[in-house]
Amino acid sequence: MSEMILMIAGTTMAGASQYQQGQAYQAQAEAEADILEYNAQVAEQEAKAAGAAAREEASEFSREAERFKAKQRALYGKSGVEFRGSPLAVLNEQATLLELDRLNILREGSLTASRIRSQATGYRMGAKSAKQRGKSAARGATLSAAGTLLTGYGTASYYQSLKDK
Repeated sequence: MSEMILMIAGTTMAGASQYQQGQAYQAQAEAEADILEYNAQVAEQEAKAAGAAAREEASEFSREAERFKAKQRALYGKSGVEFRGSPLAVLNEQATLLELDRLNILREGSLTASRIRSQATGYRMGAKSAKQRGKSAARGATLSAAGTLLTGYGTASYYQSLKDK
């Protein structure tokens, strides 16, 4: 009878251990998912900040460009140059180049924000994957524990029936 008790106790402990391992792995996967989700939120904030910084930089560039163009017109006016022909073409060319620079600042900011948002998406996908891994591990450990218990109890019952004969 004592062998039977030891066999049942050992089987129970092995099954409980397998179940606990699955629960621990699931908890670890959930913690990993939480960290990845936090990283995704931080990345989203960084993306917004990058976009805002680019818009502010472009706005500041526009103000500087307007001051530059005003100074250029004032210097032309002071020197008696009329705003026709070549001087006008130079001013228009300068305005076009300044606008292209402003648009490039916005484009770079948009690209940076997009890259960071892409990282956030990657973090979220990793979080989802970690949660799924945890659930699968817990399910697998539960099934494994159940199998261990059934096998152990079946074996104990078999040996007990042999002993009873």
